Amino acid sequence: MALAIILYQYTGDAIRITIEARFEDDKLIIDGYDIGSHVKEYWATRIMNIV
Repeated sequence: MALAIILYQYTGDAIRITIEARFEDDKLIIDGYDIGSHVKEYWATRIMNIV
């Protein structure tokens, strides 16, 4: 696994957000992750609206 640098990190009562950067095969990769009850509620609502 490539080493990553955390560019931004936030932890709140109902959400955790992380944005990190790393190099893979000479390419800069920037990934973001969000975890928490608000995220689950948001995506559950969006998926139900699509179906």
